[in-house]
Amino acid sequence: MLSRKGVGEAIPSQIARELKEGLCVTLPVEAPWFRLNYGFIAKRGRTPSPAATALKAIARAIEQEIPT
Repeated sequence: MLSRKGVGEAIPSQIARELKEGLCVTLPVEAPWFRLNYGFIAKRGRTPSPAATALKAIARAIEQEIPT
């Protein structure tokens, strides 16, 4: 049996299959210093493209999965 050990970080949706199959487990971590710091830039008075709107929706959905 091959055994690999390591620690990494991911949001649950990124490793959903591995969690379901028992290949990974989650560990509680307290990291008050870890905060998201990003933004979106757009030209004033311009409507965002469908791709930009979709990207923002994906980012917001991922943000909701991250415990605060």
